[in-house]
Formats: sequence, structure tokens, C-alpha cells
Amino acid sequence: MAQQTAVDWLVEQLARKHNEFQALTFYYDHKEEIEKAKAMEKDHICNAYVEGLEGLYMGAEEYYEKTYNKNK
Repeated sequence: MAQQTAVDWLVEQLARKHNEFQALTFYYDHKEEIEKAKAMEKDHICNAYVEGLEGLYMGAEEYYEKTYNKNK
């Protein structure tokens, strides 16, 4: 069974706040942004996997901080 991504979860939660017509309209109005976010999420997951295979020996939290919290 495939897991739901964070982007899929967010879109589902936002859609649930509206009636069926509004949910469909929301999806179509923001389809480009949703697809871009899904592509970004996929890239992040794939990059983390590859870096792990290449011997990046650090904990998951440390990897996240190093990769995504560069402003700190």
C-alpha cells in the first residue's frame, strides 16, 4: 500500500474544508502549484535516499537541519 505524501495530505485537508464543487475548483485553480510541490517533495525524498546510499553518516534530524534549515 502506497503511503500518502505530505503534499497529498495537505491538499486533501484543504479540500475537506469546502463542499465538493469548491474542492474541485480549489484543485483546478491550484493544480500547477500542487504539482510543483509534489515534484519538489519527490526530489527531496530521492536526494535523501541517494545521499544515504553514498555514505552520509548522520542522524535524520541532523540531515534535515543541514539540508533544509540553512538560515539558522
